[in-house]
Amino acid sequence: LSLQNVNIVTRNSTCVGGLIGKCDVFAGDSIFILNCKLSGLVRYLSTTIASIGGIIGACRAYEGSDIYIANCQMCEKMGIIADARASIGGLAGVCEATETSNIYIKNCQMQSNIKGNYATLGGIIGLGRNLTIHNSSAISNLISKERAGGITGTTEYGTVIKNCYAGGTIKGLDSENKVGGIAGYDTGGIIKYCYFNFTTNIIITP
Repeated sequence: LSLQNVNIVTRNSTCVGGLIGKCDVFAGDSIFILNCKLSGLVRYLSTTIASIGGIIGACRAYEGSDIYIANCQMCEKMGIIADARASIGGLAGVCEATETSNIYIKNCQMQSNIKGNYATLGGIIGLGRNLTIHNSSAISNLISKERAGGITGTTEYGTVIKNCYAGGTIKGLDSENKVGGIAGYDTGGIIKYCYFNFTTNIIITP
């Protein structure tokens, strides 16, 4: 599936994605999101808390279910803009699973320009919990007053990031920003065999 010059502007939804707004999977079910290519703009005009992604707004796997996301990419830099306290990612704003379910992200390449005021920004995932990101990359320009990371904005327990690359720029607009080349803020994830190479230094502007 290839979608070019997507233009989504909304203020009425709390889950906004270039392809899928919200993806919930329940016991015994599996969802496969494969071979997607997108380019364009996603803009969120409300100040309501939201999950915003270049491809998926939010995906959640509940007890005994699985979500597989593979070979997805941005054909060119995807623009994502929000003023809300949002979780924003080049691929998905929020990806979270329970301890008996799984979310796998593999072989995805994201290119994005993401700007969020009081937001958690990630080149691939804004907020991740109990998921695996493997063999993926993100080239991003991230601007935030909160958290920003090359792969994930916030990495929570049960998350594994392995063999991933991040590049681009991260600009923090507040002296208390939490920013990182791979994860902006980590509360129990595992990061292995990853590297980042930003063309400019991470900038913290008081």
